[in-house]
Amino acid sequence: MYKSAYDMEHEDLLQKLRQIVLANLDNENFGVSQLSEHIGMSRSNLFRKLKQLTGKSISCFIREIRLEKSLELLLNSSDTASEIAYKVGFNSPSYFHKCFYKYYGFHPAEAKDQSANILYKRIKSQKLVKPGRPWVISRIVYPVVILLIIIFGVGYTLLNTDNTQSSTREIPIEKSIAVMPFQNLSAEEQNQYFVDGLVDDLINRLSRVQGISVISRTSSNVYRERASITIPQIAEELNVNYIIEGSVQRDADQIRINIQLLNAKDDDQIWSHIYDRELNDIFSTQTEIAMTVTSAMHLALTPEQTKELSSSGTKNIKALEYYQLGRFHHDKMSKESMQIAMSYFKEAINEDPNYARAYLGLADAFNISLDKPLEPNIEKKRALALKALELDENLGEAHAILALCYEAEKNWKGAASAYMKAINLEPNSPRILRAYSQFSYLIGNKKEARMYIDKAIKNDPLSFLNHHYSAFIYANEEQYEETLEEIIICEELSNNQSWMLIGKSHVNYVLGNVSEAVDALKKYAEIAYPKDHSKEIDSIYSIKGYEGLLEWQITKTNFPQYQSELYAYLGDEEMSISALERAFDENSLNDYFVVRPCYKDYVNNPRFKAIVKKKKLYDYYYDKDGNYIQ
Repeated sequence: MYKSAYDMEHEDLLQKLRQIVLANLDNENFGVSQLSEHIGMSRSNLFRKLKQLTGKSISCFIREIRLEKSLELLLNSSDTASEIAYKVGFNSPSYFHKCFYKYYGFHPAEAKDQSANILYKRIKSQKLVKPGRPWVISRIVYPVVILLIIIFGVGYTLLNTDNTQSSTREIPIEKSIAVMPFQNLSAEEQNQYFVDGLVDDLINRLSRVQGISVISRTSSNVYRERASITIPQIAEELNVNYIIEGSVQRDADQIRINIQLLNAKDDDQIWSHIYDRELNDIFSTQTEIAMTVTSAMHLALTPEQTKELSSSGTKNIKALEYYQLGRFHHDKMSKESMQIAMSYFKEAINEDPNYARAYLGLADAFNISLDKPLEPNIEKKRALALKALELDENLGEAHAILALCYEAEKNWKGAASAYMKAINLEPNSPRILRAYSQFSYLIGNKKEARMYIDKAIKNDPLSFLNHHYSAFIYANEEQYEETLEEIIICEELSNNQSWMLIGKSHVNYVLGNVSEAVDALKKYAEIAYPKDHSKEIDSIYSIKGYEGLLEWQITKTNFPQYQSELYAYLGDEEMSISALERAFDENSLNDYFVVRPCYKDYVNNPRFKAIVKKKKLYDYYYDKDGNYIQ
């Protein structure tokens, strides 16, 4: 069968990865970071690549190679299962036994049975066992005869934009593009807001065109200072086949825009142009650039799409500049910068009361209340979002803000309806997809939540928030290897996030990586507390183990919800529920407590049920007879 260069290249990559894992098999500390370092790829890029090719996470890929080697050793050596567990890199025999049974369907000790040996060799010779597709043996009549062999895939494959699944790898979208940050060649550095605004505008316009996937600015911004990274490397990491580069020089009321469209795979120029214009011509210039790019990519536009592509939102240059300044400060995401952003959005509205995106920007800034995240100013946000929709009914993000208002009011049906309107209008907006994923998970639509966060990652692969919420879902589903992988990517994208280190510590402990769990807790303490607690942590662990460290964390936090979770991990139901009630009374309990796995043994506790009722989530988690249904 003919194999394309693409297939051969990636088969070679998988073979190299496998060889690296096998060469480090007995190293229990060999994991995601070490594999990415050996192969010369970033962790996030390797994560995406393996997902595309195998549907597996890096941890899953490594673990399956370890398990396949363990079965070979079990069948062909006299070593015990525990001895083999250490030989293939598991630092906990009990965790090895758990993973082995989950993968093969029988326990390691049973592999010594001759029938298992014969069956394994027969299956292997017939090539029924495919990479990443474990075989499961029915244990009911296992010693006598095998009645059933089930071949099934583990993990999942990332969804294509048409919601279909690929059996082996994700096929790159034919028309996919990333707009790189434009260079600011102006004499004034403060003109950067204007340059970034032009990039934002181009991304927004292209995103409205059907048949093209546009990478979010959050991900493309990572390459602002890209040094020696080549265009093909960027394209590989973002999974796109077109890239736009440009520079802007502004001198008073004169602007020069130098822009080029590249075939990203081989860095060939498809089209380029230099625009020397007056500032007042910026609106027609933006339209011209967007129209020319779509033409160069051979995209056929409907009359409606042509109209949307030509829409600037305002013809007032001052309003545009105020809006761009607002977005510039908004993206800094600090309390101070958010206040500055709001003042600029208000100035934009004063200049042009019909500028829909200025109202949307102001509503978005109100949505991010850094002082009281659980007490948003609902009426102000709703009024601004409705005004934006009155001026431009095609703003999906305005519907998403309305959905957040409904969520704050516990109007789940209203929220679901608003989210659907938002997604129908802007089906590829990572922010909308991420928000809807969170909402879906909250009301129990777990498969839908995973699907939409995967879509958000596809369109914004280098977004810290996307990977953070992906880790959140994995953790609540107790898929801890995948959780850890997402946490590692989050660390790569944004260092020194103390709360991610807490998660890393807990997940490593659950996986049996005790030393990594303790190290992560030490790093958290370095960031969270002024005093060095490393020796104290080591001392507590040596005397009382990790449970002692859970108790220590209870004394170090003032957040009752986190205290409740820690008590739950320790098995203290009374203290856990009491802390949960205290969090509710203090209005510091977020809705997502109901999905946390640490409470799975408490779901029939009347006090726990009472809190769920007060949060108005009861109907999604209990039937009419009070039975837990999730």
